[in-house]
Amino acid sequence: MEECFGIVAALPGELKPLVAGWQQMEATNGVNAWKHPSRSIYAVCAGMGSEAARRAFDHLTTICNPTTVLSIGWAGSIDPRLPVGSVHYPSQIVDSEAEEHYPLHLDGTMLLISADKVADRGEKYRLALAYSNAALVDMEAATIANLAFARGCKFRCIKAVSDGANEELPDMNPYITKDGKFATAPFVASVMVRPWYWAALTRFGKNAKMAAENLAVAVKKDLNL
Repeated sequence: MEECFGIVAALPGELKPLVAGWQQMEATNGVNAWKHPSRSIYAVCAGMGSEAARRAFDHLTTICNPTTVLSIGWAGSIDPRLPVGSVHYPSQIVDSEAEEHYPLHLDGTMLLISADKVADRGEKYRLALAYSNAALVDMEAATIANLAFARGCKFRCIKAVSDGANEELPDMNPYITKDGKFATAPFVASVMVRPWYWAALTRFGKNAKMAAENLAVAVKKDLNL
């Protein structure tokens, strides 16, 4: 059987530097998809959170038969020693809601927590107290790991830090729609009258862009692209 790689992210911005030059496929059920021009590598994203991740994975399995699945994207740093833009390979993923653990059999003790919401500074601190070796937090990796392992796929996880452990950002959770998309216009309207967040959001935008670029380099290296 031909080896096929499936890459699952949450948002197009996480994939943009990676899929530049790839064939963009028709969006289906809110899932964006791309195919590498010369290899059996597909990338999909459907939004933030577990349900969107499940929808992205299901779509992936309709366009290819993945033998290896990569969960990639942005993550918040729980460990203040991890700088923004840095790329990491967690050795274990924990679903903070179901308390399911997914060991990835890698050297090290780096723990990625998959939460049910965007973690602010206070939530990151709580997770640091609750989980030994907690280093990163996202919203999708545990769901993708569960689905990949259930299907018998190999699984890897690569994350890049978009926001530091002590960064104070506005609450983004009210602006995540039911289908996992981010409602940008209402969010921008809300922060326009909160100038104390402007500098942090400017940093976040630059840091997220850098993280996506560094993530693309790491994924290309992982896949020998």
